[in-house]
Amino acid sequence: MNIAVWMFAWTMAISVAAPAEQLVPIGVLGNSGQSGPTLLRVDPDTFGKGCSGVAADRDDTLWFGAGGNIHRASLNGSLIETIPLEPAGSWVESENLVFLGDSLYFMGRLPNQQRAMFAHAPGEPHATVKLANLPLYRLASLPLDGWLYAVATGDGVLQVDRWKPGEDKWEHAMAVPGDAACGIAVNPVQSRIYVGGRLFPDSQSAASNPFLGVTALTPQGQKVSDAFPFVCADLTKSMVPVRYSGRLFWAGGALWDATWHGFTTRLSPEGDPDPGTLEQWRHEWVLVNQITDLGDGTNKLTGVLACAGQAKGTIYLGHWLSTTKRVDWFRRIGCLPTITSLWLTSEGEVTVGSQTCQLWWRFEDAADALPRKAELHSAITPLTRRGDMGLSLSAEGGPGKPTTPIANTWKDMARHEATRLADDTPLKSPVGLTVKDPTADGTGWLYVSDADTRRIWRTKIWRPGLTLDNERWKTLDFVDAGLEAQFQTATDLAWLPGDNLLVAAEKQIVCLRPTDDGYALAWRLHQWGTDDQSRFGTRLRMCLDAGRLLVADTDRHRVLLFDLATRGLIAQFGQTDQPGDDLWHLNQPTLVSLAGDRAVVADAGNQRVMKLVIMLPHP
Repeated sequence: MNIAVWMFAWTMAISVAAPAEQLVPIGVLGNSGQSGPTLLRVDPDTFGKGCSGVAADRDDTLWFGAGGNIHRASLNGSLIETIPLEPAGSWVESENLVFLGDSLYFMGRLPNQQRAMFAHAPGEPHATVKLANLPLYRLASLPLDGWLYAVATGDGVLQVDRWKPGEDKWEHAMAVPGDAACGIAVNPVQSRIYVGGRLFPDSQSAASNPFLGVTALTPQGQKVSDAFPFVCADLTKSMVPVRYSGRLFWAGGALWDATWHGFTTRLSPEGDPDPGTLEQWRHEWVLVNQITDLGDGTNKLTGVLACAGQAKGTIYLGHWLSTTKRVDWFRRIGCLPTITSLWLTSEGEVTVGSQTCQLWWRFEDAADALPRKAELHSAITPLTRRGDMGLSLSAEGGPGKPTTPIANTWKDMARHEATRLADDTPLKSPVGLTVKDPTADGTGWLYVSDADTRRIWRTKIWRPGLTLDNERWKTLDFVDAGLEAQFQTATDLAWLPGDNLLVAAEKQIVCLRPTDDGYALAWRLHQWGTDDQSRFGTRLRMCLDAGRLLVADTDRHRVLLFDLATRGLIAQFGQTDQPGDDLWHLNQPTLVSLAGDRAVVADAGNQRVMKLVIMLPHP
C-alpha cells in the first residue's frame, strides 16, 4: 500500500477520541518484507547454528536458509513462501545452495547433530533428507554434467566427491594433497573444478609446509595448467588471511574468493586478479557464504549478483559493472533477527545493533535499503550523545562477547571504527546506560544497569575526550533495601537535572532523587487511569527527549508517549495486548528512541524497526 494512503487511513481510523497527538507509522527499516505475509523472519535461536548461501531459480526468485526453514523471496525482498525442513528440529548448514534441474539441494544438520543433504522438489511442502551421516561437505554452487560436487577434509587430502539424483551415496571423484578444505567451485563453461584450502606442495616435506591456495582440475582429476595451484596466503606470516581464503564461488563468468570482514575478491578463470579485491571491511557481511548469478547459472539477468553473508537470512543484490570492474550493490533482502541497541539522532541517523555488527541507516531510507555503514563493535546498551561524541557499551561480534565502552563520532556517515575508551568493563550483561553531564571541572558520571548482578552501577567520566574510570565502578546506594529490590530488573536509565535518575523497571517508571543516605523515591509512574489498559506490562524500555518520555511496553505490544512534567499520556501506537505484523501493530517492541517529532521502535517479534512520527490529530 502507498505510504500516503495508509497514513491517511490510520489517521482517520484513530481520529475519534484520539489523544492530543498521534504516533503515526511511516515505514520500516531493516526488513525488506515490511509487513504481513511478506515479512521475513529468522529464528534468532538458530544464529549460532550453521550458515546459508543463496540460490536463484529459473523464475529469478531467491532461495536461502533461515534456521530451520528455507525462504523463497522475490527480487524486491518480499517473502513468497517458507519451506520447513523435515524432520522438525533440523537446520540449514550449507555455505552454498544449488539447483539441479528444478530441485534445490543443500547441506544441513538433523536434530541429533548428524550432517545430511536435504532436497526440495517443486510443490513439496517440506525439504527432506536425501542422504545422512555425511562428512563436513562444502558444496559447489553449480552442477557439472548432471553431478553435484563437494569437498571435505580427508586423511592428508582434500577429498572431492560427487553425486547425482538416483545414487544412494556420494562417490569419490578425486583428491588434492592437503589438510583443510575451505571451498569448491565449478566452472561449467570450461568444465573446471576449483578446490581451495590448506594445500601441500609437491615435495617430500609437503605436510610440514602447507599453504593456503587454490588449484583447478578437470572432472578426471588432472591439473588444468601450470598456473595452479596458486598461493592465497603465506601461513608462516599470517594465520588469518584478509584477502584470500580458498572459499570459492563461480558467478558471472568469474571465480570469487571471500574471507573475514567482508573481504571479497574476483579472479579470472586462470586465477589472476580481475580486478582482485573488490570489497573490504564489509562488517555487515561478516564472511560471505555464497555469490551467485541470478537465473540458472547462465547469467540470465546480465550482471546481477546475489551475495549471502553470515548475517543469517540476509542477501545483498548488486550489478556487476564490467566497464569499471566493480559491483554496485543496490538492495538488502532480509530482516533483523536480533536487535541489541537502537538510536535515532536529531540529524536523522538511525543506528541498530545486530548480532554481528552495528548498522547505520537514515530515517528516510527504504525497507530494503543498504546500510549506510557498518561497524565491527555492536552496541548492547542504548547510545547517549554529548556534543559530537556518542557513548555506549559495545561488544565485538555482538552479545556474549566482553563489553567495552566505545565512543563514536557522528559527524557524517562515512565509514569509521568506534574509538575504544577502556579495556573490558567488569559488567557482564549491561542493559541501560545514561550519562550525568560533566560539571565545570569536567567530571561527570556514567550510569549502567546490569542484568547479571541485578544492580545499577556508576563510574566517573571526564570531558574532553570522554575519559572513563574503568577501575572504580560502584553500585548505587539506596535509602532502604526494599527500594533497592525494586530495581533488580532495571533496564533503561535517564539522567535528569538535579541529579535525579529516571529508571525503567518491572511494571513501572521511577524517578529517584539523591540524598545523603543514598537514592530515594521521588515519584513513580505505573498507571495513568483506572482501567487495566492504563497499566504497564512487565518489561519496559524507554527513551527521553525534550520533556517527552517514550516507553516500549513489550508484553502489551505497544509504545506510549508521556509528558514527563505531568506524567500524562500523550499518544499510543500499537493495539494493547494485540500483537500483529501489519503496519498498525507491534509484536513485542523492545527498544525505542526519540528525537524531536520522529521515533524508531525495535519491533522485535517482527524483526524490523518501525519508523514513527508524532503528528497533530486529524481535524
